[in-house]
Amino acid sequence: LRASSPLPGAGPGGHFSSMRDEVLDERLRAVAKRLDDLGSLKGDESYDKFITTITNAIPDPSTPLQLKRILDSLVEWEEVGWISSSARAAVKTRVVEKLNEVYVAEGAADAAASACIAEPPRASVDTSTTPSSVTAASRPSSRKTIATDQPGREKGQRDISKMLGPKTLMCWTKRPDGTKGRRFLSVNEFEEQPPRPPARKLPCSFRCGESFGSLQARIMHEATKHSGRDGIHFGGGNIVSMFNQDLPPADVKRCLDDLVSQVERDCATPAERERAERERAEQLEAKDKERREREAAAKAASAQRQGERTRAESGTGRRGEQRRHQYTPKEKMEYIEAYDKIKNDESIINKGARFEEDHGVSSTNVIKWSSDKERRNIYRASARQYASELLRIDKASRKKGKFAEMEKELHRMLIERRKRGRRCSPRWLSHSARTILRTKFAGTPGALDFIAGGRWRRRFLGRFNLTTRRKTNRKNTTWEESKPLLQHYFKRFHIWLKEQSARARAAGSPSDPRWGAFPPWLRLNVDQVPLPFINDCDTTYDERGSTQVRINGLQPGLYKRQCTLNLIFRPEAPPRPAGAGDARDKYDKHLLEQPKPAIIFRGTGARVSQAEKDAYAPDVHVLYQPKAWVDRPTAVKWVEGAYAELVDADEKAGVLREGEKYLLLQDNLDAQLQPAYIHALARRRTLSRWLLAGKTDYVQPVDAGLGRQVKIYVGEEMDKWLDDDNNLEKWEGNSLSSSDRRVLLTHWVSAAWKKTISKPETLRAYFEHTGALLDLEGKCAFKFDGVTEPFQFLDVALPTVPAARAPPAADEPDDSPGSDVGDLDDGLDDEDDPDEDDLPASELKAPDGWRLVLEAPTATALEFSRGASQLADALVGRQLLYNWITVGWCEGTITRRNTDARRKLGGEHYNFFVHYEIDDQEASHVLQLDSYVTDLNAERECGQWVLLERV
Repeated sequence: LRASSPLPGAGPGGHFSSMRDEVLDERLRAVAKRLDDLGSLKGDESYDKFITTITNAIPDPSTPLQLKRILDSLVEWEEVGWISSSARAAVKTRVVEKLNEVYVAEGAADAAASACIAEPPRASVDTSTTPSSVTAASRPSSRKTIATDQPGREKGQRDISKMLGPKTLMCWTKRPDGTKGRRFLSVNEFEEQPPRPPARKLPCSFRCGESFGSLQARIMHEATKHSGRDGIHFGGGNIVSMFNQDLPPADVKRCLDDLVSQVERDCATPAERERAERERAEQLEAKDKERREREAAAKAASAQRQGERTRAESGTGRRGEQRRHQYTPKEKMEYIEAYDKIKNDESIINKGARFEEDHGVSSTNVIKWSSDKERRNIYRASARQYASELLRIDKASRKKGKFAEMEKELHRMLIERRKRGRRCSPRWLSHSARTILRTKFAGTPGALDFIAGGRWRRRFLGRFNLTTRRKTNRKNTTWEESKPLLQHYFKRFHIWLKEQSARARAAGSPSDPRWGAFPPWLRLNVDQVPLPFINDCDTTYDERGSTQVRINGLQPGLYKRQCTLNLIFRPEAPPRPAGAGDARDKYDKHLLEQPKPAIIFRGTGARVSQAEKDAYAPDVHVLYQPKAWVDRPTAVKWVEGAYAELVDADEKAGVLREGEKYLLLQDNLDAQLQPAYIHALARRRTLSRWLLAGKTDYVQPVDAGLGRQVKIYVGEEMDKWLDDDNNLEKWEGNSLSSSDRRVLLTHWVSAAWKKTISKPETLRAYFEHTGALLDLEGKCAFKFDGVTEPFQFLDVALPTVPAARAPPAADEPDDSPGSDVGDLDDGLDDEDDPDEDDLPASELKAPDGWRLVLEAPTATALEFSRGASQLADALVGRQLLYNWITVGWCEGTITRRNTDARRKLGGEHYNFFVHYEIDDQEASHVLQLDSYVTDLNAERECGQWVLLERV
């Protein structure tokens, strides 16, 4: 910083480019040319020579801008690959040291000591007629001095006596011991120290007329009011003001420190910047923490002073709700013991005051507690408090669980298993928990003794918001597994539609541009719906909190299937001819918009009177079959009756043109796969198309909601019929005969069918959502139940070998005696199929204190019997091991025999019930002799069992 002549570009509007020194630039160009010739620094000699050369290039004296120019050149040379990062860091260290030496060590160190320069005598320098600027300019130039507009206040100059004359120059400085003292420079004569000059205002560097009492205020003003104008702002201040203004020494040092920090930040690497930012953040956090502590201490002190004032104002300070304190029995016991020690100390004279001074508790309270009766009561209460704390159950930890990590892993496995539609039973839950704990967390205390019983399962279900749910459908696969099958099915259906349309056009038959050979009114779907006599009557209104909700009705058998509905419908009726004439008259007279429903009753119909048949609803076709189901002959009768009536009506109405055919979509029922049935449809100008086997809940319109809607409407018609008192009396008296029920069902079905087909938009939606209205472009409004993602199939590649058609499903129910009861099991033996991620099953190993009994019991002991059996009863109470699928060998106790002939599994009667400790439930079993383990080396299979006996 030169005092006699300003730096180039140091005035208002100066820039960095105008501040570069020509000599420095010449030196840097020479170094750059040498580096360009070498290509890069090779060897220690070149490295040391470069460091020496660039260090010598640093001017002496140097300005901050010159040093920054050197650092910028180093960054450019590193980017082009001339020097390494280590060389740049080494030179950077030299530059920063030079900067500190020039502007901190020599100029700012003295200024930091709060230099106070006395004004020279008026005889030395007469400034009465000379402007301050002329006086400053007329002084000889000196190294590293700062110009000032006040005589006698030069700071940081070496030969200051030559500038101010042989008179007084005195300043305050710090001694090594930290105290202040006077220091004299070139003193020939000592005069009394002049008074400290008054604080002066710092004008704005941009001459806006504002002045400030501190540098910080001026920096803030310039940063907000003049940011980006007339100079370079460095660290929040203006560098021009530092060059051209008379600043106090402390402000000069602060500006120089900011300048050094800025240069370091500009030339630092990303890692160095990150480290510096982290250190700065830590410093700010430490300052903030210190500030918060000071505030808290001040608040506490203020509260204490306020409390003292309150106690002083209220006298003793022991009354009032705000000043009362309740002590626990444990605290009282501790205060009593402390007071006993002070009381027994003879060296303490004023024992009450000493106790209050040490503990802050009134001594009168402690004296009262110290009486024999109070002491005994306090000690008993303290003991009870200690016992309650010792026996207290940590509810927070119970919410988390003792083996939290194991439970998280088990919950993840359960979610993955349920996504695949697999069953998670209590036995699987306990087995998986124990296996995870013993394989992955064996070192956890208590892991080997963990049982995973019923109480733990209840807490586990509560912690993860799990509950027991009943199966809501009969799907054997999830959507992820069904999706590719559906895509292949619709891809083949789309190809088949286009082929049929091409054949129709080639034969000259009608073909719609969008729908091809099968417009919507030519597409039909047929399916069978079981129908009991009582429908949708299992709900009622009752008071809240009722524990039993009874609904009186007919005998329980009427809640089961009484007949079967054979429902067929199409998405829309044929279009009505335009205009007036014979075509419209024929359409209105003969058209049947929707086919009539067919109802199939149990029996042969030979003993049904003609009067009963005449009482049936006229718009319902009635058929008879011994089991009230659609078998092969019944299916052909339906085609020749109800279906033929639809085709004949369309022909008479003139809507079925020459060459047009119907498309009948149906499932793989055995009766619908027979040649006689197919030929009967062909004679009625109908092509059969079978739906995807096992996926009719996705692709069959009747299953999409129409069948359910019909059953609901039948239940509503029954409620209307019961509104009549006479009918209600017959209902409650169970006086309805089979003939009455058949007649009622036909009329209820007729009314329900009329309501169902009265909503054409709903009928069309059933076809669209299941893909039955697929057009030639492959477009359809798919909407599968429980699926939210869009369904696409056009881009799916078909398998090279077409999938074989699944065998016809045996959908006919078993109405043999006892079939209505079904297999009454508890569901525990219906364990899930093995998964690829199942944990290893438990091995065959006798529990501690037991051994395996390899001698099998007699066949007589395992036979099912309703009566008493001495050999079978001898097995009750015995321990056994049973091999469950996916779980392995589980220990159980035979609790009782089965004497109910209705309980079966695959046609075999259950013979024993076994209680398993692992899930605390009882399971029914068919314990067979050929499944008993007699050879430990034989291959293990699910369903095997072996008895145990005490060692």
